[in-house]
Amino acid sequence: MSDYKAPAAEMKELCPGVYAYIQPNGWFQSNVGLIVGEKEAIVVDSLTNKSMVENFISKIKTITKKPVRFLINTHVHGDHIYTNHYFPDATVISSSRCREVTKKTDPHEIELMKQFFPQMSFEDARITPQDMTFEKKLTIYHGEREIQIIDLGPGHSQSDVIVYLPKEKIVFCGDILMNGSPQQTMGGSISLLIQNLDYLASLDVNMYVPAHGPVSKRDAIYIMREYLIVIREESRKCFDKGMTWDQAAETIDIGKFKDWGNTELNYPNCARAYSEFRGEELACELPIMEIVPKMVAKMSKK
Repeated sequence: MSDYKAPAAEMKELCPGVYAYIQPNGWFQSNVGLIVGEKEAIVVDSLTNKSMVENFISKIKTITKKPVRFLINTHVHGDHIYTNHYFPDATVISSSRCREVTKKTDPHEIELMKQFFPQMSFEDARITPQDMTFEKKLTIYHGEREIQIIDLGPGHSQSDVIVYLPKEKIVFCGDILMNGSPQQTMGGSISLLIQNLDYLASLDVNMYVPAHGPVSKRDAIYIMREYLIVIREESRKCFDKGMTWDQAAETIDIGKFKDWGNTELNYPNCARAYSEFRGEELACELPIMEIVPKMVAKMSKK
């Protein structure tokens, strides 16, 4: 899209040397992080397209001249990895499972995204496997600053990583937490995502940086947890009536969460709930090419 312009975004200083780059809530408009140490910088997630990442990099340059040594991918979704290649001198880190899924991702995915989301630019988006992986937990030290990279396993995706700064009481949540917009669990698990939210809530943290929406306090976790429970309970009623997952998506009542919009996400969430009700393996693969067209068709009717 030659006339595409990245949305206005804010580089928010959370404490000395720690920043959140906050974009407006929306499809493929994610938040990312910047951690500046004495000798180098760390970036948490890349962005969807050329315009977004160039804006972000320009903001980084106003803050520091230190090189970005590490780029951490919290999970495999495009708005978190599509511009990894804009940090050519950085070592890109992810969980082992995230890299496995990245390597298996169909290279035609971006072309499909262009078809499904014509309003969004995917200029210079690429699928770039990560350079370094870890199991469960990796810790980086910037002088006195401790940076814990923790893999919580499946939830929103097949492997969700958080970046936790215990001394500063800040955590970059990736898509485990969204503030003011609904979740989707097409690649993960409703049950496991609720567990992961409980883990986030247990941390000694004052600021949670969600992947979408403004920086929040702990109450945003409880609200998202409630949303997932409503989705699961309402889906169960439809399942017990013998309705199909797509019929459930069209009829369930999510109450106050309708105000968030994006009710097209009922489709992947109901499909995931039905999979769990059938006793299938948690986070197993769903028929994405059945789910996404229904979701996109719902979006087009808005």
